[in-house]
Amino acid sequence: MTASVSLTKYKGKKFTKKSSFNLWHDKMRTILVVEETTTSSLWLWLESKYMTKSLTNRLYLKQQLYTLKMEKGTPISQHLNTFNYIIMDLKNNDIKIDDEVRSLIVMCSLSRSYENFVDTMLYNHCDISLKDVKMI
Repeated sequence: MTASVSLTKYKGKKFTKKSSFNLWHDKMRTILVVEETTTSSLWLWLESKYMTKSLTNRLYLKQQLYTLKMEKGTPISQHLNTFNYIIMDLKNNDIKIDDEVRSLIVMCSLSRSYENFVDTMLYNHCDISLKDVKMI
């Protein structure tokens, strides 16, 4: 027995894996109009297709985190948003990263113009949190 899905025509962008799935997910949720009984099955299908918790996906997300580097001229807020999207995707894949480790990763990803800040944070604090780093 198959459920029929009534969709209205929409102009939405395909998920390209270049942006956060959660952001795309929210946008699509507002665009799509389906019957209430089929909404959950549709989203389960989309999540299974794009939010798989496979080894490949977990490794890809970790690679994004560990190779993140701030481009010269990029505003710090934009860089932190990118960092937060990666952290959010990791969390949605049941990958937990300690606050202290996240702090170190974000500091190491900053451009050289933040070198003095990073040195001060690393060598003048007993413990460090992501909240301290975000107070830039």
